[in-house]
Amino acid sequence: MRFPLHETFYSAWLTMALLLAAACDTEYENAPYPYKELLTFSFTANGTAVEAAIAEGEILLYWPHAIALPTTITPQLSVSEKAIITPASGTPIPLQDDIIYTVTAEDGSTATYTVKVVVNQPPLSLDDDNPVVVSFGQPADIRGTNILLDASRTTISLIAANGEETQMEIDTIVDGLGTGFGSNILIQLPEDGTTALDTGWYKIKVVSGVRTATTSNAVLSIRYRYPAFEFITHAITVHPGETFSLTGKYLRQLGDARVLVQDGSEEYHSLAKVSSTPTEVIYRVPDDMPAREYYTILPGIVDIFSGTVDYSYQLNVYPNVHPQLIVTEQQEN
Repeated sequence: MRFPLHETFYSAWLTMALLLAAACDTEYENAPYPYKELLTFSFTANGTAVEAAIAEGEILLYWPHAIALPTTITPQLSVSEKAIITPASGTPIPLQDDIIYTVTAEDGSTATYTVKVVVNQPPLSLDDDNPVVVSFGQPADIRGTNILLDASRTTISLIAANGEETQMEIDTIVDGLGTGFGSNILIQLPEDGTTALDTGWYKIKVVSGVRTATTSNAVLSIRYRYPAFEFITHAITVHPGETFSLTGKYLRQLGDARVLVQDGSEEYHSLAKVSSTPTEVIYRVPDDMPAREYYTILPGIVDIFSGTVDYSYQLNVYPNVHPQLIVTEQQEN
């Protein structure tokens, strides 16, 4: 049986139309995006725009040493299409190492990026070979290299043998070598008794910018200041067994005293030290000390490190105050 030609074309057209209609009714789903890359990380701090380098899971923040690190930053971030990041772009974070960002792709897979702060500041060092000997109330010169000249970003502390740290006030930082960094920190020690500092040897610790250095040895020695006695305006008169006092400043490192029978004589008697404060020392005359005039009182000054006693100190006296000490016989009742 034969069909007319126009009927054959009509059947073919109808079949194709039905197939197309069936295809249009079928829904196709695109695969979720697997991309999870952190593309950019930037922020502005202290007027400086910073663009981080991103490589191998690290966010490298290179920072100039001349500019103080801010406490926090607010990064602007961009990531792969359809990915999200935590913490989100515009979220403040502390400016420090080991802050972790997590990028999550549309398909749920993740990648992490860790912040690393790289400050372009050379290593700090301190002079460990040349001890510094200084007295209370006197200036000290601490030597080192690559110290920031900005004293507001530098601290210096003295570390006692027991590990206790005492922060010192900085007078100035000097670039003595012309490097653009400090080579000397000038500090002023407090007066005796005004802080926890005592005589002895101390290590030195300096924090400058992001660098810290501590001497491996105790290199700073604190001593008492050399005594300064007030003038003797008249002879001191005592009986055997009694005490008398001398006043002045910095009278801590005193031992027993001597009195010379005559100026230039090698004959002397010893006076035991009873007590002393920074402003007064009390001596006791021996019970058996002969009653007579003694021309010169020689306070014994103790070297706290060697223990030796120096009797060369001459008291300041007004003219014609000779003798300086008169020992009189005890009156009998």
